[in-house]
Amino acid sequence: MVEPTVQLVAAVAVGALAVGVAGWVKSLPISEATVPATGPWTVAAGGVVVAAEVGVYDGVPYVTVPTLLVSLLVVALGIWLAFTGIAQLRKRPHSERYLAASGTGTAVVVVGSLLFTASDVTPVRLAWIALAVVVAPVVAVGPYFVLSLVYTDAVAQLRFAGLYAVTAVVFDGVASAIATETLGTGREALVTSGLSLAVGTVRVSPSGWQLLAAHALVGVVAVAALGRIGRWRLSVGYAGTAVLSVIALGSGTTVLLTSALFG
Repeated sequence: MVEPTVQLVAAVAVGALAVGVAGWVKSLPISEATVPATGPWTVAAGGVVVAAEVGVYDGVPYVTVPTLLVSLLVVALGIWLAFTGIAQLRKRPHSERYLAASGTGTAVVVVGSLLFTASDVTPVRLAWIALAVVVAPVVAVGPYFVLSLVYTDAVAQLRFAGLYAVTAVVFDGVASAIATETLGTGREALVTSGLSLAVGTVRVSPSGWQLLAAHALVGVVAVAALGRIGRWRLSVGYAGTAVLSVIALGSGTTVLLTSALFG
């Protein structure tokens, strides 16, 4: 497995590239609803990474994690752009529902296959997965509400997309806390590994659950910055929240599924 610090650098580089493209392509059809619509595809991508790690695709030639992720990205982008164009021609709003629906179907197939092949599936482990899904938005709502009071412009610009991005960052922390503190696998998602590296430099070693406050702070600060950028070009702000949420949710999903289903 690639070291988390290398993954962090790669994620930041890809994120910067994506935001740069959003700033360059003025007609990019991205909106507030596009950001959460990427969620199901992100979960599917996390499941694909887990399947590759546990050897599901070992017998298939030329199949690697990068090729699988690129294939999913191409399919998702194709569906997004195609249905956006169709919706514009037919003057139908809410084209993102097709992106979300197709991603949900893909995620159900991928995660369902993992449940079928997993070696350590128990009701308790499945309950931890459900807990992570519930805890993350509950923890994220409070800090995002505080942000709306302190920096109203950011929330006014990004709205639900900003809340979703903060939730994804918190989910990264919840998944890592469950993996390290409860299931004892020692696996950390990307945002958590970055925070652990940061606090390690000052010789502080908080538990995974104690880092949740730091995750919420990181998410809120990032969304505040992206909301500021959104005042210049809203598509860039949305692209930034989408990249942030994909990185955090994807890495958190990978860590949680691997730890809960395969030990």
